[in-house]
This record gives sequence, C-alpha cells and structure tokens, in this order.
Amino acid sequence: MLAHVDGHLYVTSGRWCHKVDSYCRLVGSAEMPRARPYNCLVPLNDGCLAMKDLIRDGSDVSRCVILDPATMTKACPEDALPEASVGRLSAEGNFLYVVGYRTLMSFEWDGVRLLRDDSWSVPYRDRADPTRSYGWDVVIGSGYATWLDQGRTTMRERCVGRPSPRGRFVCGVRPSQTRRTSTGSSRSGSRTRV
Repeated sequence: MLAHVDGHLYVTSGRWCHKVDSYCRLVGSAEMPRARPYNCLVPLNDGCLAMKDLIRDGSDVSRCVILDPATMTKACPEDALPEASVGRLSAEGNFLYVVGYRTLMSFEWDGVRLLRDDSWSVPYRDRADPTRSYGWDVVIGSGYATWLDQGRTTMRERCVGRPSPRGRFVCGVRPSQTRRTSTGSSRSGSRTRV
C-alpha cells in the first residue's frame, strides 16, 4: 500500500493495482500483464509507480511495470529484468533498486523508460555455495543499499530446533547475512552475519 502525494492510496494485491480516494472508494484499477503476484509498489520522482512480479524459484525473469497514477495505465512498455526477483523494489528519486535472484541492480527512470545502470551491480550469491539463497527487500539511505540474503530459508531451517535454557531457539545452521553497498560505487561493500 502506498499513500501518494496526489492524495490517493494505491494498493497492489495479486496482479492488480487499485487506486482509492480518502474515503476508501475505488477510483481506478489496473491489471498487471502477468498472471502472478506483484509484491511491491514504489513511487518515482515524477509520481509514477514502479512494481514487478514475484518469482520465487528463479524459473523466469521478473518484469517491471511503470504505472501512470493519473490514468492507471502503463507509462512505458513492460521491462524484462535480467533475472528473477523475490524482494521488493526500493527507489530513491528516479533510481530503482532491484534485489535479483543473484544480483543487486540499479535502474534509472528517465520519464520514458527504465535504463539499467551497467556500472552499478552487486553479485551477492555464489553459485558454488548452494546453502545461500536469494536476497530480501533493499533499504536505501545515507548513501548505502542494505539488504539481507537467505530469503528462501525459514526460521526452522536457520535453527537447530531445540530451545536454549532461556526458551529461545538456538540458531546458526543457515544464518542470514546483512549486506551493505555504497549507492555511489558498487565496488565497496560489507557483509555481517546475523
């Protein structure tokens, strides 16, 4: 759900985006092009809304839709992303950040189309290590992109299944990592085990 500067609420549910007024009356709807759930909704500088479909198993690439909120129509043709994405999109101004199945990527919205920033890309998942899984939602702030990996695991998989003496689960089988990368340069970054 998104509270837009135009005074409306926008809600993405399944493959639909709905626009409602301040009295929660439906004003408009847009059906997304693919028959799968769309799991995010972020505003760009010009007010357009970015969303993409959710693909958990990496079997296909995700596609990004830029919606004009005034008309509830696509502002440009649907864009195929380089890989599947599970985590939600994040935006800062007209820069859109996508946590792909293996790579964190940046795109710029120029008001007409999405342009991939080929100079900024963060491969975070090593094919040689099958215990690592895809990343989660990225947070943008203070000049950094921060996100977690291990999106496919569950608490049960991360814990050994027995409580500690204080009743908490003993974790450590498949820990997540917090990843952090400068939005100015994708070459500098860090990871912290959590």
